[in-house]
Amino acid sequence: PSGSRFRDTRGPDMEGVEGLRSRSRISLMATLSVTLSNPLLWLLAVSLGLLNACRYGFLDWGISHLSEVQESGVGMAAFKYAVLPAGGVLGAYLSGWFSDRVLGGRRSPVICSLLLLLTFLTVAYNWSVNQGVTLTVFVLLAVGFAIYGAQVLLVGTAPMDLAREDTSAAAVGFVNFVGYLGAFWGDQLTGHLVDSHGWRTAVMGWAGFALAAAVVSALLWVTNDRRQESGAQI
Repeated sequence: PSGSRFRDTRGPDMEGVEGLRSRSRISLMATLSVTLSNPLLWLLAVSLGLLNACRYGFLDWGISHLSEVQESGVGMAAFKYAVLPAGGVLGAYLSGWFSDRVLGGRRSPVICSLLLLLTFLTVAYNWSVNQGVTLTVFVLLAVGFAIYGAQVLLVGTAPMDLAREDTSAAAVGFVNFVGYLGAFWGDQLTGHLVDSHGWRTAVMGWAGFALAAAVVSALLWVTNDRRQESGAQI
């Protein structure tokens, strides 16, 4: 009898716990499936990874680059690089405003355009470091504008726009996960290029990352235009 009472009182509770666990597992798997099966999110993620490879080239290696090439000392090089976030503030604000107010919420044209601009500016930076401080600072200001203008859309706004079935957080997490992988491998490649071929080649590698990111975002732009009827366009 006592055993029967035990089963009667615990059984429903245990069934409820197991059911909750089962639903949680199903929910997790469904979220992963919906997120990872979205081709537009993959394009966003790869684009962010390539952008981060370029961005962290400037952030992690830029001060060492300027201090060696311009022979200005680490403190002066850091002062020159302080303009990057200043340009970034303007780029982040204007990219969001333009995509919302002018393009009706479409992000990919802005992302692609800024990444193409970043490619050109990175090549210009490689040249400007030998032309003097003023020009270098101006180019770095523009680089910050292009980097953070594209980055602020890629890390949050665009993934949420493209997320399916209430999986916005998972979409943002996935895109940023790939983005940080890009930053890691980009740093490794930069170090290899500096050691093997010198700073000029390494900086051109950053430009290559930016160009590749622009190409991937252009694929996103074209693919999304072909899927307008689905309602998931950026």
